[in-house]
Amino acid sequence: MLRPILLCASLCASTSALAGAANPSAAEQAAILAPSLFGDIQVQALMQEHSMSEFDAKEANLGLKGGGQLPHFYLGYNLMAQYSNNLDDIEVRNAYAFLTAAPGTLFVGKSDSGSYQDVYSHVDIHPNLNAHGTGKQAPLHEQGKWADNTLGYASPWWHSGAGDLQLKTSVTPMESKSGNHGDVWMGRINYRYDNIEAVLNYLNMAGDIGDQDETYHRTAMTLRGQFDAVKLVALAELTNNSFSHAQNTYVASASYQQDRWLWGISHQYKTFEDEQRFPALGLTIASVRYQYWQDLSFYVEGAVYSDDPADYVDFSQDRFAHAGNSLALGMLFSF
Repeated sequence: MLRPILLCASLCASTSALAGAANPSAAEQAAILAPSLFGDIQVQALMQEHSMSEFDAKEANLGLKGGGQLPHFYLGYNLMAQYSNNLDDIEVRNAYAFLTAAPGTLFVGKSDSGSYQDVYSHVDIHPNLNAHGTGKQAPLHEQGKWADNTLGYASPWWHSGAGDLQLKTSVTPMESKSGNHGDVWMGRINYRYDNIEAVLNYLNMAGDIGDQDETYHRTAMTLRGQFDAVKLVALAELTNNSFSHAQNTYVASASYQQDRWLWGISHQYKTFEDEQRFPALGLTIASVRYQYWQDLSFYVEGAVYSDDPADYVDFSQDRFAHAGNSLALGMLFSF
């Protein structure tokens, strides 16, 4: 299945801080750009409808990152490989560089998509059933997490008494399973004021990518607010000529931080073009996470679909092939 996972990663450092930075010496530049190691591993026991119970490493990531101030700009880079329980081999997920100067940030490479980072990650609050693509199950929205071969630009944040504004754009070449080529274009507006943030994201995918005549349009809007320990998020994803015949998806999530405990609940609601044959599908997820150490946490998560997602497999290009009601218990460790 062609996964529409796109766009400029949201990696922009503050350009105002760069303007006054001193130019480092050659030795200081080498030290600044030297890589640091990072990674994480997720292990869980999963009990899922239509599948045997399993206990394994759901996902493991290992990478190198670095960056620093050079004479006229900031240069950063990131390399990361990933292993998961449903991939045949190790995947290179991050291989990108970004350059930030007064006019903004230029990004090139593969990484988390900017659409995911700025829009969808805020409702992707659960450790098992998420958009990462490594847990076999799939969320209802069309946007995935990863993007390849992206060239993107992000403006600086413009500040005013009415709030802060930032613009982003990118292009991502893609190829379908049949060998058709095309480009995916993105435009995004980020806005924030006090504890409220809003994003408007638009994608345009040429029709030959999906082996169809019509161009695929997707508009996503999100509104989120942080109120002390409570975070509330609402998202609407509106599609036209979707490759998987989807129509619209609506997501609402709420999370609450209490000392070392993080409580989260979300609901997703998806509609399809053929409403008579494929009625709307709902998905409710609840999770509790306990931060045992700074880098070690444990979680419990349950997910329930309103209908059997197996009935939607053929219609949606297999995106629900492994989905089903589930209960997961797991551990997350990072360094």
